[in-house]
Amino acid sequence: MDNEADSVQAVVKSSLSDGFQNLLWKLGRMVGEPTLEGIATPSHSQAERLIVKLGEVFDILNDRWGSASVSYILGNIRFLSDDYAGARAYYEQSVADFADAGDASQQGRVCHQLGIVAQKQGNARLAREWYRRALAFGTRLGDHSSVARTCHQLGNLAFLHGDAAEARACYESALDVAKEMDDLGGVARANYQLGLVAQRCGERQSAEQFYERASIAARLLGDGITVKRCRLQTDRLAAGKDADATTHSHVVDALTG
Repeated sequence: MDNEADSVQAVVKSSLSDGFQNLLWKLGRMVGEPTLEGIATPSHSQAERLIVKLGEVFDILNDRWGSASVSYILGNIRFLSDDYAGARAYYEQSVADFADAGDASQQGRVCHQLGIVAQKQGNARLAREWYRRALAFGTRLGDHSSVARTCHQLGNLAFLHGDAAEARACYESALDVAKEMDDLGGVARANYQLGLVAQRCGERQSAEQFYERASIAARLLGDGITVKRCRLQTDRLAAGKDADATTHSHVVDALTG
């Protein structure tokens, strides 16, 4: 009889977890994914209160995956509110809980976000460590999208700190993966950043070629903004100027997350 009761209790707990996880997913979608450009919205405070309550339910149900997801979304909210210390604390808890839950994919995702937090706080060394951990998870799991995203971010980090060789290698890796996935957006982004690296290194012909490839991919996507940026940098090349610093900052920030 005890075994039957335990079995029923397990089914009930599983059903409750599934239902609450679905609600959590919807709240997470409302909050959104943070990037280096993320901006908090008025809905976040209301969402946070509900998510904290859900966290208490997951703790009662001993649902480590649910608890990890709660910490991750709360980290997103803190990040979007410019509370990077708070975001880091929640993300670190999330990584630990996802490890307990045996979800390597989500561990990699949170490691990437911890890299963004460290980058926001100006800690390039720590950011690189977190990105490399995220990359290791993505590579081991064969998650090409994650690998491309993290390679790109490592390239951004190197570019911002003047390491052209490292930036180029990372962007080339991101480009290879994007081509393999037939990801035109990734192809456009990687080629554009490779153009910036070449332009920074005084390699005019190479930069022009990268911008042209980026522009072609962007046109196929109907991405007029990237086409316009490619034209801007090509014009600066023709004028013998370095890549525009404002464009550097905007593009590098916009491609994270």
